[in-house]
Amino acid sequence: MGGARRQIFVVFAGFLMVEKFGFSAGEISLLFLANGFLNMLLAPKIGKLIGHWGERRALTLEYIGLMLVFGAYAFVSDPWIAVGLYILDHILFSMAIAQKTYLQKIADPKDMASTAGVAFLLITLLPWCCRLPMGYFGFSRRPRCS
Repeated sequence: MGGARRQIFVVFAGFLMVEKFGFSAGEISLLFLANGFLNMLLAPKIGKLIGHWGERRALTLEYIGLMLVFGAYAFVSDPWIAVGLYILDHILFSMAIAQKTYLQKIADPKDMASTAGVAFLLITLLPWCCRLPMGYFGFSRRPRCS
């Protein structure tokens, strides 16, 4: 589920930055670099926080934060606030490691392979299931050649 959310959001956020706020390819690249750098610095601290708080609390914080971030995207009109939301979402996504460790604690070890298999299948199929109908029905922003 987290991987599918990540794939959808990365596409959506980039699209929002370009379409609504007019970001250039260079500005998007800088945003990706800044985001990667911040996550590289904060991910170890988030891992320690998960170890201290426990997976359930960390996942609760992540999901409440995501509701607020996604809700804020509906009303954002300032590009700097959108950049902040983008970076905050990626920082919150660093807490997704808690899903894996929590599942390992509560699940039967023999069920782990099938659970991971279904998760990887969904992560792979979801983007195609969204793209194919949209392309078929003409939801492409690219100009068509005549």
